[in-house]
Amino acid sequence: NRLCQEAIQRCEGAVSDRNLKLPVVAILGLKGQGKSWCTRALILDQAVRTRIPSGVLTHEATTKLFWIGPTPPTRLDAQREVYLHVDSSLMVDLGLHYMILDTPGSTDADDQAAKIAASATSLAPIVLFVARHDQMRSAALATLAHRAEGSIVIPIITAVGSEQLTDNALPSEQNAAPKQPLA
Repeated sequence: NRLCQEAIQRCEGAVSDRNLKLPVVAILGLKGQGKSWCTRALILDQAVRTRIPSGVLTHEATTKLFWIGPTPPTRLDAQREVYLHVDSSLMVDLGLHYMILDTPGSTDADDQAAKIAASATSLAPIVLFVARHDQMRSAALATLAHRAEGSIVIPIITAVGSEQLTDNALPSEQNAAPKQPLA
């Protein structure tokens, strides 16, 4: 009970400090797990989806916090944060209006990016925790999951190859029926 109360107080303080009007859904995970791919899957606006970087190579990876939704947070740090406007009607309906917070990988070689990802957990009452199926026993995953304590954590286990996670295609586009029947 004490841990829950402390987490609620941290969330309320962070939310009021950034003047967030909507609940935040943070996408967390290690580098190269498919966080940005999952973020794009929640956005119906193709123009915005293409502006979200992803990949495991340094020049492809997310190194900033990406706030996505209908209202920006206050005091945006232009060096560490990006805001992409998307009307709620162009986001997947989760039953309530929300903001998405796409984070850098918590194991990123860039220490600043990793710290930003870790601190993002205090801003989100809901965490989509993304992990590749072949990384499930990683000690770094357990450490990151512990940071989300007090939030509603929804695990997303990606079971596709890394080449698909860096593509801008949605799952339905990637898994289209083959053009010829399989023998």
